[in-house]
Amino acid sequence: MIETFSFSHPGGLENYLDKVYVSYGKNTFATIVNGNNDEESCLRLSKAIHATFENNVDNISFENVSSEISKHVRSVDEYLLVRINDNSIVTEQHGGVRGYLVRDGNIVRLTNGLITLVNEDRVLLSTDRFLLKLSEEMILVDALTSLSAEEWMDFLVNRISEENMLVGENLSAVTIIVRNAEDVKLA
Repeated sequence: MIETFSFSHPGGLENYLDKVYVSYGKNTFATIVNGNNDEESCLRLSKAIHATFENNVDNISFENVSSEISKHVRSVDEYLLVRINDNSIVTEQHGGVRGYLVRDGNIVRLTNGLITLVNEDRVLLSTDRFLLKLSEEMILVDALTSLSAEEWMDFLVNRISEENMLVGENLSAVTIIVRNAEDVKLA
């Protein structure tokens, strides 16, 4: 099971230009588009991503989703595309977006490509602006002390808020926790 929590905030700006998409199925696809104050570019790319995710992405390979989106990408566009399931994550990053994997008390920055996942792995996807006030150590501590993807995001957002009261540019992120089905207990 993949547990996610998304955060989108305009910061101190009038418009929220980043876009965050999460599509669920046997595979979870997540995309973050870094708006970079370029509304036209962000809208064009967002429409392409939305159109791609309108279809049943469970029947489309990561390569086909990536290929479809790349038809609409310009060299200045910044986005992160991820497919994640209980066993693996595939990432494709362009520009001011990035991801981190927390496993066994360690944090590593995700690179483009496939990584095998295990139970309780935690993944943070975000724009660079979200990370400005966060160190890798802060991300790691909050990941290890949180019980859910939502709580992890709350910890991160509280740290940012303590620094600048969320004033500044758009802030966008997704927290993800991998949980084996047998470890999930129904209340």
